[in-house]
Amino acid sequence: MADDDEHFEILDLTRERRNELIENILGDVTTKGAVTQLAIGGAGGWVAGYVFQKVGRAAATAIGGGLILLRIANYKGYIKIDWRKVEGDVDTAQRQLSKQSRKLRRENPEIAGDRKSVV
Repeated sequence: MADDDEHFEILDLTRERRNELIENILGDVTTKGAVTQLAIGGAGGWVAGYVFQKVGRAAATAIGGGLILLRIANYKGYIKIDWRKVEGDVDTAQRQLSKQSRKLRRENPEIAGDRKSVV
């Protein structure tokens, strides 16, 4: 059997079966009536909204939990923040933003209008 030069082709039929299942259940939606199309669209929208709600809630929980952990770590002394450096970086960013804003107003006076500075 070791001398066998048989070649086997491996096919992934899961995607094709999944597409066939959807096609068998729904068929060509464009040929169906307006009520059916609305029902399918509404159900799809509801499912998408439900999924995004759960994913969004999990993401918000993870971000919020991370921020709380950072605050606790800072309070306990695990993290030392150099506030002078932070203030310096913020001042630098404000200066750069103001400079870019003035440059933009000079180049495009029609969009500047009556608006005050962003910073």
